[in-house]
Amino acid sequence: MDVKEGKQPHHKVPATVCQSANTAADQTSAAKDVTKLFEKMFIYELPSERERNLFGEASDLDCHADGWLDEELQQLKRKLNGVKSMLSGIDIEKWHQHTSTTNPGRSVLQHLRQHIQPELCTQAWAKLHELLYRFPLIDDNQQGSLNTIHLCEAPGAFIASLNHYLKNTGIKVVTGAEIMYDS
Repeated sequence: MDVKEGKQPHHKVPATVCQSANTAADQTSAAKDVTKLFEKMFIYELPSERERNLFGEASDLDCHADGWLDEELQQLKRKLNGVKSMLSGIDIEKWHQHTSTTNPGRSVLQHLRQHIQPELCTQAWAKLHELLYRFPLIDDNQQGSLNTIHLCEAPGAFIASLNHYLKNTGIKVVTGAEIMYDS
C-alpha cells in the first residue's frame, strides 16, 4: 500500500475557529496551527495486481501463524496497553480538563455549532462534511437519485452531514430510507 502526501486543499480554516485563544497573537498562531492540521492530506494508491494477490486467497491467510505477527508491533501494543492501564486511576474531571486543552481542534465543533448550526453536530458530522467538501465524492451536477448506504448509523451524524451538504450545494436528489432490523 502506498500512501503519498497529497495536494493542499482549496478551503482555509477561518480565524474565527480559533476564537478561544486569549490574544490576537494567540488567535493568529492558533489559526495557523489549525489550518496546518486541516491541510494534511494523503492520497491512497491501490497496490498493483501482484501486491494485491501476494497472499493468495483470503481463506489461505492464517493470522495466528508464527510468521504473521510482527514483534515490533507487538511491543508497541504492549507499551500502549501499559500506558492505557495507567489512565484508570486518573480523576475523570482532571482528564477531561487536560484533553480539552490539548486538543488542537477543540474549537472546531464549537465554531460549527455557533455559526453553522447544523443538525446533530458531532465529530463524525464534521469528518464527513470535510470529506465531502475536500474530495470529489459527489458530482456537483448530480441530479435525480443518489444511492448511499449508512451501516450502523446511530445517532445519524453522517446522514445529517450528507443532508446538510446536499442542501447547501443545491444538489437535488430524491431521498428515502430503508431501515433493516435484525430479528
